[in-house]
This record gives sequence, C-alpha cells and structure tokens, in this order.
Amino acid sequence: MSETYQKEINNIINTDIAIFGGGPAGVAAAVVASREGKKVLLVEKSGCLGGMGTSGLVPAFMPSGDGNKLLCEGFGTEVLERVLVGHENREALLNGFRKSIPFDPEKLKLIYDDLTNEASVNVKLFTKAIDVIVENKEISGVLISENEQLTMVHAKQYIDTTGDATLSYYAGAKYIIGDDQGETMPPTLCFILSGIDYSKYSNVITHMRDYVEKAIGDQIFITPDRHVPGPFRWGENVVGMNCGHMFDSDCLSSSGLTKAITWGRKIAREFTTFYQQYVPGFENAELCATASVVGVRETRRIVGEYVLTIEDYKKRNSFEDEIGRCNYSIDIHKGNGSKESFTQLVTEMRETYHIKDYESFGIPLRSLIPKGFTNLLVAGRCISTDRLVQGSVRIMPTCFITGQAAGLEAIRRINNL
Repeated sequence: MSETYQKEINNIINTDIAIFGGGPAGVAAAVVASREGKKVLLVEKSGCLGGMGTSGLVPAFMPSGDGNKLLCEGFGTEVLERVLVGHENREALLNGFRKSIPFDPEKLKLIYDDLTNEASVNVKLFTKAIDVIVENKEISGVLISENEQLTMVHAKQYIDTTGDATLSYYAGAKYIIGDDQGETMPPTLCFILSGIDYSKYSNVITHMRDYVEKAIGDQIFITPDRHVPGPFRWGENVVGMNCGHMFDSDCLSSSGLTKAITWGRKIAREFTTFYQQYVPGFENAELCATASVVGVRETRRIVGEYVLTIEDYKKRNSFEDEIGRCNYSIDIHKGNGSKESFTQLVTEMRETYHIKDYESFGIPLRSLIPKGFTNLLVAGRCISTDRLVQGSVRIMPTCFITGQAAGLEAIRRINNL
C-alpha cells in the first residue's frame, strides 16, 4: 500500500554550494569554498561539526604524513596546527612524522566552530536532508528538515559528505555496499575512561593480547573480540577508547543503528571491566561517556567516473587529476572476533597490504564524481573505490584531502558556468 502526500514548502534557501554532512570532509569543503567568496550552506544532522572525531569520540587522527611530509596539506594542516598547540612533537608531526595524533574531542569541536565561523559558512546543525529532486541527472533541489520547518535548498553545486552517501542515494546515484556478499565492517562505539595511571600501562602494552585471551577465557565478554587497538591518551589520567565491535550490524537503517548503539553501550561496560580487572594502570578506571553516534566504518561507496582499486594501491599509482595522496595500510575490520579473523587482519595490515614509510598512493578527482551527474560531488569515506581501498582512505586525514578537493572543484564548476 502506498500513499501520496503533498505539502507546500514556503521556506527556500538559494546558495552557491550546499554540503550535506559536517564531518572532516564536509567542513573542509565548506571552509575552502566559502573563503573563495562562494555562498556555502553546510548541513549537519547532529549538534556539532566533526563527525566521528567529535560526536563519534574516535580518539585520534591516523597518521597524516608519510614519514617525509604531511599529506593532508591545506585545510588539514590548519586543523592539525590548532590541535597540536603545546604538543611536544608538534613540529615533527606537522612535517610528516608518521604517527597517530590523539586529540580532545571538545577542543576539536571548537576548532571546527572557529574555522567555519571565520570563513562565514552558513552552518545548520540539527538538520538533515530528507529528499532530493533530480531532473535529467542534475539535482534541482534538496528538501531538508530543520527543527522548526521543512526547507527547500537550491544550489549550483551539491557535495555529499554524509559518509553513507545518503544524498547520492536519494538522488539515484549508483553505489556498492561492502564486499561481494554485501558484508560490511562492523562498527564500534567509542568511549572515554578516566582514572588511569598511565605510567603502569606503558610498561605492559606488549602483553595486551595475553590479557585479552585470558579475559575471553574467563567469559568477560558476551561476544569474544580480539581486535583491541588500545587506549589513546588525552591527558594525565584520561584516555579515548576505540575498541569493541557490534558484529552483523545494519548501519543503514534506524532500527539497525538503534540495535548497534545499545549493544555498543553494553560492550563499553564490558571493556571497562576488562581493563579494570586485567590491565595494570586501569584498576581505578571509570567509564565517563560513550559516543552519541555509532562509529560506522563502511556502508555505501558511490560508483564514480573512476573506481580506485587495490591494483592502484599496490602500484602506489599517480594520476593526472590527482587531488592528494594517502599513506595508510588497508585496515579491514573482520566480521567476527575469532583468532583466525584477528590473525588475518594483522597479516593484511603488516604484510599483505602494508604500506611503508615514504610510500603513498594517489586519489584522482574522478573518484569524487558520481557517474552521470553534473552538479554532484562526494567526499569522505563514500568516494568511488573498491572495498579494500576504502579500508585505507576512510580515515579522517584523507577526508580532509577529499573534502578540500570537492570544495575547490565545486568552485571551478561554478566559475565555468
């Protein structure tokens, strides 16, 4: 049974560029475009900008350099410069030292607020796209739901930085989900622990696998999970935790996300107990907060004018329309917590698909262009790649690169109209 519903939309926004998704890619696109004098609307469904790094409590930027130079130059450099104020390795990291960079999510929220305010971006939080009007493979309008009203947005160029390729999906763009069977990486609900004696922990890192196996044997976890990346230090006694997986989650449905986040809160409690009972330095750990959104690693990938493949990755390819380069080993989280799956993951990251210092692979602009569309671009983890390469480019520093490139390409297209 279907129903027809009509409603007159009285509130209209006309802008040059409309960007949907306020994560690192969306903020990058918005700031660079607005600085060039374009009217930019940035729509974000949560209450802050930053996506996984803020709402999702993902505790660190994966390496931003290749060991020789910073790869996310431009907007990414600006963010890192502000994040690294007072950091003992600030200059080395800004010059490409290959190391993950922990950050305080509250500080990062303010950094994104400041950058968008300084650039005069029209930011709408608590707002999301709910429908797209398409005429002859060109978007003519996007219906958004604000807290107080429905609004129609008309733009010259649209950029999808939703992560899930939601705007592209509504517009009818082609996409692929997961592997050949549609399986996607399991999500994680990140959390914060306090009360840590880090001096004790730093001496026992090499024993973590033994601790995990003992806890699994003692049935601490409802669902065994051996992939435990470990804590990221934010202060004297506070750490950000990116561990635990909600296996077999459907992260493209509200019911699936509801199940995942409620399960994730239980997992956070389990891991708190594990660290308290098994890991020196965490005896007095307290669970302070869990993320307000599920840490989704993989859903839709758009089919673009070019699909970046594992062969491009292996060959460390360059492209004539290259927008930047990535130096992160392929990181495909497995669909279960078995010893076999964990061994496979470690082998892939350290051997099969390992990328060394001073190596990188290029990302072409064509991977940001959904096939057949004239005024739609994508950036972030939903760009056009195969599944393996998505396991590399999905990290936040690379989202800065693709977001910045999408913003600049949108400007170029408008200027050429």
